[in-house]
Amino acid sequence: ELCKESGALPGGKYITSMDIIDDYTIRFNLTEWNSQVVYNIGRPFMFSPTAFQKNGKDWAIIHAVATGPFKVVEFQRDVAVKLEKNENYWRPGRPYLDGVEFRVVKEPATCSAMMQAGQADFWMQTSAQEGADLRDMGYPVLTGPNVINNIYGDSANPESPFAIKKVREAIEYAIDRQASSDALGFGFTQPINQLAPPGTQGYNPDYAGRPYNPDKAMQLVAEAGFPDGIKTTMMLMPTALNAGTVIQNYLAEVGIDVELDVADPGRYWGGIFATGWEGLLLGVSALNPEYCVVFLHHFGP
Repeated sequence: ELCKESGALPGGKYITSMDIIDDYTIRFNLTEWNSQVVYNIGRPFMFSPTAFQKNGKDWAIIHAVATGPFKVVEFQRDVAVKLEKNENYWRPGRPYLDGVEFRVVKEPATCSAMMQAGQADFWMQTSAQEGADLRDMGYPVLTGPNVINNIYGDSANPESPFAIKKVREAIEYAIDRQASSDALGFGFTQPINQLAPPGTQGYNPDYAGRPYNPDKAMQLVAEAGFPDGIKTTMMLMPTALNAGTVIQNYLAEVGIDVELDVADPGRYWGGIFATGWEGLLLGVSALNPEYCVVFLHHFGP
């Protein structure tokens, strides 16, 4: 209920009420059929009922009570989170570390400098370019199937040009995925032509996709009712600026003028999970295509 009220539960607006059937069963009553509900309700973290009842809603929102290997000792929004070893952790001999500090650093160049100066032990989700640079310097880089980079339109807004199918198709035709992957991925990425990547549920090896065709893209923009083109914004994080610039240039060639809105993590994720966004959003989703479907179906201004 807290997640639903706060907007942190994707698709929460479809849930009208919840009934506890027994100790192991809960029924969600929906406004309409929605295939993503089970997936959505599995995403939020559990609150400790005991801590919630003892301390109240406001306290529970910003205090984690759980069974993990570390305890939160300091939290500064958009700055840092400091953890210390949980001496009562259920698994004997773990964790190995006495503590961990996660710092929010907005600029990739600063992150790279911190790594080289020994001020950081690891960098989570480095951009491909910085990852390649550090790899060339001898730093180990852990890679593997991770996330999908997507462009999300505010198609939930009926007044948005991205609510029009032909405009969305135009964006697909406008971007050369292979060239973009080669230029931006530094050997770490590969292009895909559908929501489900190879090896995941729903992948269709026979689907050819929409190949790079800027002439077709311009035609679709005009057919959609925008003969003079479209002006819009695209929100993205600093680590995605290079990709955003490439996309901006491709779309400009077909009449879609994009202004890049580089957002800090707080505003970026707040737009996704709470307030929505206007225009386009450049983001990532898990390899599971259902995660991406949640974004496409539920979020908008």
